[in-house]
Amino acid sequence: MFALLAIIPLLAAALLAPLLGDHFDIIRYLALIASIISLAMVILQGASPGMVQSVTWFSIANYSFHITVQTYPLNMLLLYIIGIITPLIILYSIGYMDKPSEQARYYFELLIFASAMMLFAMSGNFITMFIGWEMLGITSYLLIGFWHYKKAAPLAARKAITIVFIGDMLMLAAMVIIWVTYGTFSFSYIIN
Repeated sequence: MFALLAIIPLLAAALLAPLLGDHFDIIRYLALIASIISLAMVILQGASPGMVQSVTWFSIANYSFHITVQTYPLNMLLLYIIGIITPLIILYSIGYMDKPSEQARYYFELLIFASAMMLFAMSGNFITMFIGWEMLGITSYLLIGFWHYKKAAPLAARKAITIVFIGDMLMLAAMVIIWVTYGTFSFSYIIN
């Protein structure tokens, strides 16, 4: 159940544009409902801390790469913060977004950003953390440059993606060093 937490906003985002089309009132409330469901799942998960779930993503030679999520106290604290702030942002956006034609794209990008934050916050290994980090970088670029017809927005988006790219390279270098040193990407193995 916990692994589905980051997927709920993704599923809602997938429904927004293609299935709802011009129903702008439904789009914003679907985004709000998805964020509230995610918050409820975080609260329910808080009752069973210390859990780790892992799914094999792919294998190369003798090593399998896993998508791993965990519920240690720091992960749960971050998930509580994300779970509380996301519905508040969407609620604020309902009153702020006045152009119906742009709402589907905005809420789509916002839900993917929320999903990326949750995946990053509950990651249990460096592979999952890197995937969440990449999703955050891409959606940050899209959200910062949302008002693309204003001169400052694309410039700010390019600056943000440049900084994220530098972080990408440093994180990849750190992951290589960790792999060479420990032979794994698992947080729990490295800590112990």
